[in-house]
Amino acid sequence: MPGFEFATVNRGFSVRTDSKTRQWQGIVGRERHEGLSHENINGSVVPIAYNFLGAAAMDKSKPVFASIIKADIGGIGGHVLVHPSVLRKVQEHIFAESRDLISAFFVSGAGDDVSINMIHQRGLNSADLQQLCFAAFDGAVETARQLGLYGPGQDLVKTKDAEGNLRYVFEQTGNISGAGPSIAEIALDPNQSQNQVLFAWSDKTDPGSYSIPLYKNFAQIWGQDSQMLAFSRARFGNWFLVQDVELKDAAAELGKSTEEVAEMGSGLMMIRPSDHEGRLLASVLKDRDRFAVKAIFGMDESGNPGRMIVAVSTDKLHNIGGEYLGKDDPVMLMLAQKDQAAPGEIVRAGWQVPFIVAGNCRGSHNAVLMPSLLFADTAYSSNPIVTSATVSIHTPTGYIGGMVDNFFGPAWDRIRDEAAGHDVWYQQAHGPFEPKTLNKGALEYQKGFMEALAIATRMRRYVDLKTVSIDEAARQLMPVSQRIVAEGVSAAQHTGPEVD
Repeated sequence: MPGFEFATVNRGFSVRTDSKTRQWQGIVGRERHEGLSHENINGSVVPIAYNFLGAAAMDKSKPVFASIIKADIGGIGGHVLVHPSVLRKVQEHIFAESRDLISAFFVSGAGDDVSINMIHQRGLNSADLQQLCFAAFDGAVETARQLGLYGPGQDLVKTKDAEGNLRYVFEQTGNISGAGPSIAEIALDPNQSQNQVLFAWSDKTDPGSYSIPLYKNFAQIWGQDSQMLAFSRARFGNWFLVQDVELKDAAAELGKSTEEVAEMGSGLMMIRPSDHEGRLLASVLKDRDRFAVKAIFGMDESGNPGRMIVAVSTDKLHNIGGEYLGKDDPVMLMLAQKDQAAPGEIVRAGWQVPFIVAGNCRGSHNAVLMPSLLFADTAYSSNPIVTSATVSIHTPTGYIGGMVDNFFGPAWDRIRDEAAGHDVWYQQAHGPFEPKTLNKGALEYQKGFMEALAIATRMRRYVDLKTVSIDEAARQLMPVSQRIVAEGVSAAQHTGPEVD
Protein backbone atom coordinates (compact mmCIF):
# COMPACT_ATOMS: atom_id res chain seq x y z
CA MET A 1 0.00 0.00 0.00
CA PRO A 2 2.30 2.80 -1.16
CA GLY A 3 1.66 6.15 0.46
CA PHE A 4 0.01 4.68 3.58
CA GLU A 5 1.54 3.66 6.88
CA PHE A 6 -0.72 2.08 9.51
CA ALA A 7 -0.17 1.45 13.21
CA THR A 8 -2.57 -0.07 15.71
CA VAL A 9 -2.16 1.25 19.26
CA ASN A 10 -3.87 -0.60 22.13
CA ARG A 11 -7.60 -0.65 21.30
CA GLY A 12 -7.40 2.49 19.19
CA PHE A 13 -5.75 2.95 15.83
CA SER A 14 -3.85 5.56 13.89
CA VAL A 15 -2.71 6.25 10.35
CA ARG A 16 -0.33 8.43 8.40
CA THR A 17 -1.56 9.15 4.90
CA ASP A 18 -0.52 10.66 1.62
CA SER A 19 -2.45 13.97 1.63
CA LYS A 20 -2.43 14.09 -2.17
CA THR A 21 -4.59 10.99 -2.42
CA ARG A 22 -8.27 11.93 -2.57
CA GLN A 23 -10.43 9.00 -1.55
CA TRP A 24 -12.18 7.58 1.49
CA GLN A 25 -9.90 5.44 3.60
CA GLY A 26 -10.69 3.21 6.57
CA ILE A 27 -8.14 3.58 9.34
CA VAL A 28 -8.11 0.02 10.59
CA GLY A 29 -5.86 -1.14 7.76
CA ARG A 30 -8.50 -1.27 5.00
CA GLU A 31 -7.54 0.29 1.69
CA ARG A 32 -11.13 0.36 0.41
CA HIS A 33 -14.59 0.05 1.91
CA GLU A 34 -15.48 -3.64 2.26
CA GLY A 35 -18.85 -3.34 3.97
CA LEU A 36 -17.80 -4.43 7.45
CA SER A 37 -19.05 -2.27 10.27
CA HIS A 38 -16.68 -3.04 13.09
CA GLU A 39 -13.45 -4.77 13.99
CA ASN A 40 -12.24 -6.67 17.04
CA ILE A 41 -8.99 -5.07 18.17
CA ASN A 42 -7.21 -6.57 21.18
CA GLY A 43 -10.46 -7.96 22.51
CA SER A 44 -12.56 -4.82 22.16
CA VAL A 45 -15.06 -4.14 19.40
CA VAL A 46 -14.46 -0.72 17.83
CA PRO A 47 -15.97 0.95 14.78
CA ILE A 48 -14.05 1.48 11.57
CA ALA A 49 -13.51 5.20 10.99
CA TYR A 50 -13.16 6.59 7.49
CA ASN A 51 -11.13 9.67 6.59
CA PHE A 52 -11.41 11.67 3.40
CA LEU A 53 -7.83 11.83 2.24
CA GLY A 54 -7.03 15.30 0.96
CA ALA A 55 -6.23 18.16 3.29
CA ALA A 56 -7.26 20.64 0.61
CA ALA A 57 -10.86 19.72 1.32
CA MET A 58 -10.65 21.58 4.65
CA ASP A 59 -11.02 25.36 4.92
CA LYS A 60 -8.49 26.53 7.50
CA SER A 61 -10.57 29.65 8.24
CA LYS A 62 -13.67 27.68 9.30
CA PRO A 63 -14.28 25.83 12.59
CA VAL A 64 -14.45 22.05 12.75
CA PHE A 65 -17.44 20.28 14.32
CA ALA A 66 -18.31 16.84 15.66
CA SER A 67 -21.88 15.57 15.25
CA ILE A 68 -23.82 12.50 16.38
CA ILE A 69 -27.13 11.54 14.79
CA LYS A 70 -28.60 8.27 16.12
CA ALA A 71 -31.84 6.33 15.56
CA ASP A 72 -33.56 3.00 16.17
CA ILE A 73 -34.48 1.65 12.74
CA GLY A 74 -35.02 -1.99 13.73
CA GLY A 75 -33.51 -4.35 16.29
CA ILE A 76 -32.70 -8.04 16.68
CA GLY A 77 -34.84 -9.93 19.18
CA GLY A 78 -36.97 -6.89 19.86
CA HIS A 79 -35.10 -3.82 21.11
CA VAL A 80 -31.88 -5.71 21.86
CA LEU A 81 -29.15 -5.32 19.24
CA VAL A 82 -28.60 -3.59 15.92
CA HIS A 83 -28.09 -5.97 12.99
CA PRO A 84 -24.71 -5.86 11.18
CA SER A 85 -26.49 -5.63 7.82
CA VAL A 86 -28.37 -2.54 8.98
CA LEU A 87 -25.12 -0.98 10.17
CA ARG A 88 -23.54 -1.83 6.84
CA LYS A 89 -26.39 -0.33 4.84
CA VAL A 90 -26.14 2.95 6.75
CA GLN A 91 -22.36 2.94 6.46
CA GLU A 92 -22.47 2.36 2.70
CA HIS A 93 -24.85 5.28 2.18
CA ILE A 94 -22.65 7.70 4.14
CA PHE A 95 -19.58 6.33 2.39
CA ALA A 96 -21.10 6.95 -1.04
CA GLU A 97 -22.91 10.25 -0.51
CA SER A 98 -20.88 12.32 1.95
CA ARG A 99 -17.52 13.06 0.39
CA ASP A 100 -18.22 16.74 -0.20
CA LEU A 101 -19.86 17.20 3.20
CA ILE A 102 -17.64 15.67 5.88
CA SER A 103 -13.95 14.98 6.52
CA ALA A 104 -14.35 11.77 8.55
CA PHE A 105 -17.04 9.49 9.93
CA PHE A 106 -17.71 6.23 11.70
CA VAL A 107 -20.92 4.27 12.23
CA SER A 108 -21.49 2.65 15.60
CA GLY A 109 -24.24 0.90 17.53
CA ALA A 110 -25.65 0.95 21.05
CA GLY A 111 -28.35 -1.60 21.79
CA ASP A 112 -30.71 -1.49 18.81
CA ASP A 113 -29.66 2.03 17.74
CA VAL A 114 -27.45 3.01 14.80
CA SER A 115 -25.30 6.10 15.27
CA ILE A 116 -23.72 8.17 12.50
CA ASN A 117 -20.74 10.08 13.90
CA MET A 118 -19.19 12.80 11.74
CA ILE A 119 -16.38 15.38 11.65
CA HIS A 120 -17.13 18.32 9.34
CA GLN A 121 -17.18 22.07 8.71
CA ARG A 122 -20.86 22.42 7.88
CA GLY A 123 -21.72 24.17 11.15
CA LEU A 124 -24.44 23.37 13.65
CA ASN A 125 -27.86 22.17 12.50
CA SER A 126 -26.73 21.63 8.89
CA ALA A 127 -29.67 20.78 6.66
CA ASP A 128 -27.36 18.91 4.26
CA LEU A 129 -25.94 16.65 6.98
CA GLN A 130 -29.35 15.98 8.48
CA GLN A 131 -30.73 15.07 5.05
CA LEU A 132 -27.72 12.79 4.48
CA CYS A 133 -28.26 10.93 7.76
CA PHE A 134 -32.03 10.70 7.47
CA ALA A 135 -31.70 9.26 3.96
CA ALA A 136 -29.17 6.72 5.28
CA PHE A 137 -31.56 5.63 8.03
CA ASP A 138 -34.55 5.54 5.69
CA GLY A 139 -32.59 3.48 3.16
CA ALA A 140 -31.83 0.86 5.82
CA VAL A 141 -35.45 0.49 6.96
CA GLU A 142 -36.28 -1.93 4.15
CA THR A 143 -33.23 -4.02 5.09
CA ALA A 144 -34.52 -4.19 8.66
CA ARG A 145 -37.99 -5.15 7.41
CA GLN A 146 -36.66 -7.93 5.14
CA LEU A 147 -34.62 -9.33 8.03
CA GLY A 148 -37.72 -9.50 10.22
CA LEU A 149 -36.28 -7.08 12.75
CA TYR A 150 -38.48 -5.45 15.36
CA GLY A 151 -39.80 -1.93 14.79
CA PRO A 152 -38.36 -1.04 11.36
CA GLY A 153 -38.01 2.74 11.21
CA GLN A 154 -39.32 3.24 14.75
CA ASP A 155 -37.46 6.48 15.40
CA LEU A 156 -38.30 7.96 11.99
CA VAL A 157 -41.53 9.43 13.31
CA LYS A 158 -44.51 9.96 11.01
CA THR A 159 -47.50 12.27 11.49
CA LYS A 160 -50.33 13.47 9.26
CA ASP A 161 -49.56 16.50 7.13
CA ALA A 162 -52.00 19.32 6.29
CA GLU A 163 -53.70 17.10 3.68
CA GLY A 164 -54.11 14.23 6.14
CA ASN A 165 -51.38 12.08 4.57
CA LEU A 166 -48.98 10.16 6.81
CA ARG A 167 -45.47 11.52 6.26
CA TYR A 168 -42.17 11.65 8.09
CA VAL A 169 -41.94 14.59 10.49
CA PHE A 170 -38.50 15.28 8.99
CA GLU A 171 -40.03 15.68 5.53
CA GLN A 172 -42.42 18.27 6.91
CA THR A 173 -39.93 20.26 9.00
CA GLY A 174 -36.55 19.56 7.37
CA ASN A 175 -34.98 19.30 10.84
CA ILE A 176 -33.81 16.19 12.72
CA SER A 177 -34.56 17.82 16.07
CA GLY A 178 -38.12 16.81 16.88
CA ALA A 179 -38.27 14.24 14.07
CA GLY A 180 -37.23 11.16 16.05
CA PRO A 181 -33.46 10.65 15.83
CA SER A 182 -31.18 11.92 18.61
CA ILE A 183 -28.69 14.66 17.71
CA ALA A 184 -25.79 16.33 19.51
CA GLU A 185 -23.21 18.66 17.94
CA ILE A 186 -20.21 20.60 19.23
CA ALA A 187 -17.49 22.84 17.81
CA LEU A 188 -13.92 21.67 18.32
CA ASP A 189 -11.33 23.92 19.92
CA PRO A 190 -9.56 25.74 17.04
CA ASN A 191 -6.64 26.61 19.31
CA GLN A 192 -5.58 22.98 19.50
CA SER A 193 -4.03 21.02 16.64
CA GLN A 194 -5.64 17.94 18.18
CA ASN A 195 -9.01 17.58 19.88
CA GLN A 196 -9.92 14.72 22.19
CA VAL A 197 -13.71 14.34 22.05
CA LEU A 198 -15.71 12.05 24.29
CA PHE A 199 -18.68 10.47 22.49
CA ALA A 200 -21.47 8.84 24.54
CA TRP A 201 -24.45 6.88 23.26
CA SER A 202 -27.30 5.64 25.47
CA ASP A 203 -30.14 3.22 24.85
CA LYS A 204 -33.33 2.44 26.80
CA THR A 205 -33.30 5.66 28.80
CA ASP A 206 -34.11 9.37 28.59
CA PRO A 207 -32.10 12.63 28.51
CA GLY A 208 -32.16 12.89 32.31
CA SER A 209 -29.78 9.93 32.50
CA TYR A 210 -26.84 12.29 31.85
CA SER A 211 -27.75 14.67 34.70
CA ILE A 212 -25.96 12.74 37.46
CA PRO A 213 -22.67 12.23 35.53
CA LEU A 214 -22.65 15.86 34.36
CA TYR A 215 -23.41 17.17 37.84
CA LYS A 216 -20.60 15.06 39.31
CA ASN A 217 -18.17 16.24 36.63
CA PHE A 218 -18.97 19.94 36.43
CA ALA A 219 -20.83 21.02 39.57
CA GLN A 220 -18.79 19.55 42.39
CA ILE A 221 -15.17 18.79 43.21
CA TRP A 222 -15.99 15.64 45.19
CA GLY A 223 -16.69 13.67 42.02
CA GLN A 224 -14.26 15.47 39.75
CA ASP A 225 -11.17 17.19 41.18
CA SER A 226 -9.63 18.40 37.91
CA GLN A 227 -11.04 21.86 38.66
CA MET A 228 -8.92 21.89 41.81
CA LEU A 229 -5.72 20.33 40.46
CA ALA A 230 -5.39 21.51 36.87
CA PHE A 231 -4.10 25.01 36.13
CA SER A 232 -6.53 25.46 33.23
CA ARG A 233 -9.78 27.20 32.42
CA ALA A 234 -11.59 24.35 34.17
CA ARG A 235 -10.76 25.99 37.51
CA PHE A 236 -13.06 28.95 36.73
CA GLY A 237 -16.15 26.72 36.70
CA ASN A 238 -19.00 26.26 34.24
CA TRP A 239 -22.46 27.36 33.17
CA PHE A 240 -25.25 24.78 32.72
CA LEU A 241 -27.90 25.27 30.02
CA VAL A 242 -30.93 23.32 31.32
CA GLN A 243 -34.01 22.50 29.25
CA ASP A 244 -37.58 21.79 30.30
CA VAL A 245 -38.10 18.61 28.27
CA GLU A 246 -41.65 17.68 29.33
CA LEU A 247 -44.23 19.56 27.27
CA LYS A 248 -47.29 18.32 29.14
CA ASP A 249 -46.07 19.70 32.47
CA ALA A 250 -45.14 23.05 30.95
CA ALA A 251 -48.52 23.19 29.19
CA ALA A 252 -50.35 22.61 32.47
CA GLU A 253 -48.38 25.41 34.16
CA LEU A 254 -48.94 27.87 31.31
CA GLY A 255 -52.56 26.95 30.65
CA LYS A 256 -51.78 26.04 27.05
CA SER A 257 -51.90 22.94 24.88
CA THR A 258 -48.73 20.94 24.27
CA GLU A 259 -48.87 22.03 20.63
CA GLU A 260 -48.92 25.68 21.66
CA VAL A 261 -45.97 25.17 23.99
CA ALA A 262 -44.05 23.35 21.24
CA GLU A 263 -44.58 26.30 18.92
CA MET A 264 -43.10 28.64 21.55
CA GLY A 265 -39.72 26.89 21.28
CA SER A 266 -37.56 25.25 23.96
CA GLY A 267 -37.87 26.21 27.63
CA LEU A 268 -34.28 26.99 28.66
CA MET A 269 -32.44 28.40 31.68
CA MET A 270 -28.78 29.18 32.36
CA ILE A 271 -27.55 28.22 35.85
CA ARG A 272 -24.08 28.58 37.33
CA PRO A 273 -23.39 25.94 40.00
CA SER A 274 -21.74 28.25 42.50
CA ASP A 275 -22.88 29.67 45.84
CA HIS A 276 -26.68 29.59 46.15
CA GLU A 277 -27.04 28.68 42.46
CA GLY A 278 -25.50 25.29 43.18
CA ARG A 279 -28.55 24.52 45.29
CA LEU A 280 -30.73 25.87 42.51
CA LEU A 281 -29.10 23.60 39.91
CA ALA A 282 -29.49 20.51 42.08
CA SER A 283 -33.11 21.40 42.82
CA VAL A 284 -33.93 21.69 39.12
CA LEU A 285 -32.01 18.60 37.96
CA LYS A 286 -33.53 16.53 40.76
CA ASP A 287 -36.58 16.05 38.51
CA ARG A 288 -34.81 14.10 35.78
CA ASP A 289 -38.07 13.41 33.96
CA ARG A 290 -38.84 17.13 33.63
CA PHE A 291 -35.44 18.83 33.26
CA ALA A 292 -32.24 17.81 31.46
CA VAL A 293 -28.85 19.35 30.73
CA LYS A 294 -28.82 20.62 27.15
CA ALA A 295 -25.25 21.99 27.15
CA ILE A 296 -22.42 23.07 29.43
CA PHE A 297 -20.20 26.07 28.78
CA GLY A 298 -16.84 26.94 30.22
CA MET A 299 -16.42 30.14 32.19
CA ASP A 300 -13.85 32.92 31.96
CA GLU A 301 -12.17 34.80 34.81
CA SER A 302 -15.10 37.22 35.03
CA GLY A 303 -17.76 34.51 35.23
CA ASN A 304 -18.98 34.90 31.65
CA PRO A 305 -19.91 31.84 29.53
CA GLY A 306 -17.14 30.68 27.22
CA ARG A 307 -16.78 27.76 24.82
CA MET A 308 -19.45 25.04 24.77
CA ILE A 309 -17.79 21.93 26.16
CA VAL A 310 -20.77 19.54 26.42
CA ALA A 311 -23.73 18.98 24.09
CA VAL A 312 -26.62 16.60 24.85
CA SER A 313 -29.66 15.49 22.85
CA THR A 314 -32.83 16.29 24.78
CA ASP A 315 -35.78 15.43 22.50
CA LYS A 316 -38.49 13.23 24.01
CA LEU A 317 -40.26 11.06 21.48
CA HIS A 318 -43.66 11.24 23.17
CA ASN A 319 -43.53 15.03 22.78
CA ILE A 320 -43.34 14.46 19.03
CA GLY A 321 -46.04 11.87 18.45
CA GLY A 322 -48.21 12.43 21.53
CA GLU A 323 -47.88 8.77 22.52
CA TYR A 324 -45.18 6.24 23.28
CA LEU A 325 -42.88 5.85 20.27
CA GLY A 326 -39.85 4.32 21.97
CA LYS A 327 -37.46 5.57 24.63
CA ASP A 328 -35.47 8.70 23.85
CA ASP A 329 -31.99 7.09 23.77
CA PRO A 330 -29.91 10.29 24.18
CA VAL A 331 -26.38 11.01 22.96
CA MET A 332 -23.67 13.35 24.24
CA LEU A 333 -20.46 15.00 23.06
CA MET A 334 -17.82 16.43 25.40
CA LEU A 335 -14.46 18.12 24.88
CA ALA A 336 -11.70 16.50 26.96
CA GLN A 337 -8.05 17.13 27.94
CA LYS A 338 -6.18 20.45 27.79
CA ASP A 339 -8.60 22.96 29.37
CA GLN A 340 -11.01 20.19 30.36
CA ALA A 341 -10.88 17.00 32.39
CA ALA A 342 -9.20 13.91 30.99
CA PRO A 343 -11.48 11.19 29.58
CA GLY A 344 -10.56 8.84 32.42
CA GLU A 345 -11.48 11.48 35.00
CA ILE A 346 -14.80 12.10 33.24
CA VAL A 347 -15.97 8.49 32.99
CA ARG A 348 -14.70 7.59 36.47
CA ALA A 349 -16.50 10.50 38.13
CA GLY A 350 -19.66 9.99 36.11
CA TRP A 351 -20.27 6.26 35.99
CA GLN A 352 -18.04 4.31 38.39
CA VAL A 353 -20.86 4.20 40.98
CA PRO A 354 -23.96 2.54 39.43
CA PHE A 355 -27.13 4.62 39.61
CA ILE A 356 -30.77 4.34 38.59
CA VAL A 357 -32.39 5.93 35.52
CA ALA A 358 -35.83 5.90 33.94
CA GLY A 359 -36.49 3.75 30.88
CA ASN A 360 -35.66 0.05 30.76
CA CYS A 361 -38.22 -2.44 29.43
CA ARG A 362 -41.24 -0.74 27.80
CA GLY A 363 -39.81 2.61 28.84
CA SER A 364 -41.84 2.37 32.02
CA HIS A 365 -39.37 1.33 34.73
CA ASN A 366 -36.51 2.61 36.78
CA ALA A 367 -33.40 0.45 36.49
CA VAL A 368 -29.65 0.54 37.04
CA LEU A 369 -27.74 2.08 34.12
CA MET A 370 -25.05 -0.25 32.77
CA PRO A 371 -21.78 1.32 31.47
CA SER A 372 -21.21 -1.02 28.53
CA LEU A 373 -18.73 -1.85 25.80
CA LEU A 374 -19.19 -0.45 22.32
CA PHE A 375 -21.83 -2.32 20.31
CA ALA A 376 -23.32 -3.70 23.55
CA ASP A 377 -26.75 -5.31 23.52
CA THR A 378 -29.63 -4.84 25.96
CA ALA A 379 -30.44 -8.53 26.29
CA TYR A 380 -30.84 -8.37 30.06
CA SER A 381 -34.41 -7.10 30.58
CA SER A 382 -34.01 -4.36 27.96
CA ASN A 383 -31.70 -2.70 30.46
CA PRO A 384 -30.59 0.92 30.05
CA ILE A 385 -26.99 1.16 28.83
CA VAL A 386 -24.44 3.86 28.09
CA THR A 387 -21.49 3.30 25.75
CA SER A 388 -18.65 5.72 25.20
CA ALA A 389 -15.46 6.31 23.22
CA THR A 390 -12.87 9.07 23.20
CA VAL A 391 -11.91 10.01 19.65
CA SER A 392 -8.65 11.69 18.64
CA ILE A 393 -9.17 14.24 15.87
CA HIS A 394 -6.48 16.15 13.95
CA THR A 395 -8.07 19.60 13.82
CA PRO A 396 -6.38 21.05 10.67
CA THR A 397 -7.47 18.11 8.51
CA GLY A 398 -10.57 16.87 10.35
CA TYR A 399 -9.09 13.37 10.38
CA ILE A 400 -9.94 10.76 13.01
CA GLY A 401 -6.63 9.28 14.15
CA GLY A 402 -8.06 6.72 16.54
CA MET A 403 -10.44 5.99 19.36
CA VAL A 404 -10.61 4.10 22.62
CA ASP A 405 -13.53 2.34 24.33
CA ASN A 406 -13.97 4.24 27.61
CA PHE A 407 -15.66 1.34 29.44
CA PHE A 408 -13.17 -1.41 28.51
CA GLY A 409 -11.08 -3.26 31.10
CA PRO A 410 -11.20 -5.18 34.40
CA ALA A 411 -12.21 -2.18 36.53
CA TRP A 412 -15.29 -1.63 34.38
CA ASP A 413 -16.02 -5.37 34.37
CA ARG A 414 -16.21 -5.15 38.15
CA ILE A 415 -18.48 -2.09 37.97
CA ARG A 416 -20.75 -3.94 35.53
CA ASP A 417 -20.95 -6.84 37.98
CA GLU A 418 -21.92 -4.41 40.74
CA ALA A 419 -24.51 -2.75 38.50
CA ALA A 420 -26.05 -6.12 37.63
CA GLY A 421 -26.18 -7.12 41.29
CA HIS A 422 -27.82 -3.85 42.29
CA ASP A 423 -30.35 -4.20 39.50
CA VAL A 424 -31.29 -7.80 40.37
CA TRP A 425 -32.00 -6.73 43.95
CA TYR A 426 -33.87 -3.60 42.87
CA GLN A 427 -36.13 -5.39 40.38
CA GLN A 428 -36.90 -8.37 42.64
CA ALA A 429 -37.44 -6.27 45.75
CA HIS A 430 -40.06 -3.98 44.22
CA GLY A 431 -41.88 -6.22 41.71
CA PRO A 432 -44.59 -4.22 39.91
CA PHE A 433 -44.60 -1.40 42.46
CA GLU A 434 -42.99 2.02 42.44
CA PRO A 435 -40.16 2.94 42.40
CA LYS A 436 -39.39 0.04 40.02
CA THR A 437 -42.24 1.13 37.76
CA LEU A 438 -42.51 4.82 36.97
CA ASN A 439 -45.31 6.95 38.35
CA LYS A 440 -48.49 7.17 36.30
CA GLY A 441 -47.56 10.42 34.60
CA ALA A 442 -44.21 9.05 33.38
CA LEU A 443 -45.33 5.60 32.20
CA GLU A 444 -44.77 5.09 28.48
CA TYR A 445 -46.82 1.94 27.91
CA GLN A 446 -50.01 3.14 29.61
CA LYS A 447 -53.02 1.55 27.91
CA GLY A 448 -53.17 -1.71 29.87
CA PHE A 449 -52.48 0.08 33.13
CA MET A 450 -55.07 2.77 32.42
CA GLU A 451 -57.69 0.12 31.60
CA ALA A 452 -57.16 -1.42 35.02
CA LEU A 453 -57.41 2.00 36.67
CA ALA A 454 -60.64 2.71 34.78
CA ILE A 455 -62.22 -0.46 36.18
CA ALA A 456 -60.96 0.37 39.67
CA THR A 457 -62.37 3.89 39.39
CA ARG A 458 -65.85 2.54 38.61
CA MET A 459 -65.60 0.22 41.60
CA ARG A 460 -64.98 3.06 44.00
CA ARG A 461 -67.80 4.00 46.39
CA TYR A 462 -67.79 6.52 49.23
CA VAL A 463 -68.75 5.05 52.60
CA ASP A 464 -68.98 6.87 55.94
CA LEU A 465 -66.89 4.60 58.15
CA LYS A 466 -68.04 6.50 61.22
CA THR A 467 -71.52 4.99 60.82
CA VAL A 468 -70.81 1.82 58.79
CA SER A 469 -68.47 -0.91 59.99
CA ILE A 470 -65.62 -2.11 57.78
CA ASP A 471 -67.23 -5.58 57.61
CA GLU A 472 -70.52 -4.08 56.36
CA ALA A 473 -68.70 -1.84 53.87
CA ALA A 474 -66.89 -4.86 52.45
CA ARG A 475 -70.19 -6.80 52.04
CA GLN A 476 -71.76 -3.81 50.25
CA LEU A 477 -68.82 -3.35 47.89
CA MET A 478 -68.33 -7.00 46.90
CA PRO A 479 -71.35 -7.29 44.53
CA VAL A 480 -70.53 -3.88 43.05
CA SER A 481 -67.02 -5.03 42.22
CA GLN A 482 -68.23 -8.33 40.75
CA ARG A 483 -70.73 -6.53 38.50
CA ILE A 484 -68.23 -4.00 37.21
CA VAL A 485 -65.58 -6.62 36.50
CA ALA A 486 -68.20 -8.68 34.62
CA GLU A 487 -69.11 -5.64 32.50
CA GLY A 488 -65.48 -5.51 31.46
CA VAL A 489 -63.02 -3.00 30.15
CA SER A 490 -65.24 -1.56 27.45
CA ALA A 491 -67.81 -0.26 29.92
CA ALA A 492 -65.09 1.19 32.11
CA GLN A 493 -63.56 3.07 29.21
CA HIS A 494 -66.78 4.86 28.31
CA THR A 495 -68.07 5.82 31.72
CA GLY A 496 -66.69 7.67 34.69
CA PRO A 497 -66.91 6.73 38.37
CA GLU A 498 -70.38 5.93 39.64
CA VAL A 499 -71.70 7.73 42.71
CA ASP A 500 -74.65 6.05 44.44
